[in-house]
Amino acid sequence: MNNITFYLILILSLLLGGCIKEPNLSSGEQDSVSVQAQDEDIIEKSETISDAVVELYGIDDATSIVINDEVLIGVKIAYDEKMTLENRDLIMSRVQSIDEGITNIYISDNENIFGDINDVVTDILQGKSYESSLNIVNNIKTRIK
Repeated sequence: MNNITFYLILILSLLLGGCIKEPNLSSGEQDSVSVQAQDEDIIEKSETISDAVVELYGIDDATSIVINDEVLIGVKIAYDEKMTLENRDLIMSRVQSIDEGITNIYISDNENIFGDINDVVTDILQGKSYESSLNIVNNIKTRIK
């Protein structure tokens, strides 16, 4: 009986104790921290642009993602409105006033593209790295062109 108790305690202590991993402070983990900080900057800049675009007359909703010196913007046009050249020019002017470093602005009022851009932003907010979304972002950019 004492042997059974001893073995049960031994097994439970092994299961509950588990292995403890020491934190690795190598340069690889420091790089991932800086990438996370970059992701937060991208999201902040994207949110600022989206907020500014949605303030424009005729725009019900906007989402955007910044790629270096480019931005992809998905918009939902107000009921009984259409995307016009004037709307595009207003959006481009607003974005340029926020960030003069943005040289290319891609705008779409396609619902699927809006959803895809929004999905990328959501993924990054949920912890997925921006780098892992680059293929999707490049696909969206190609579809907007």
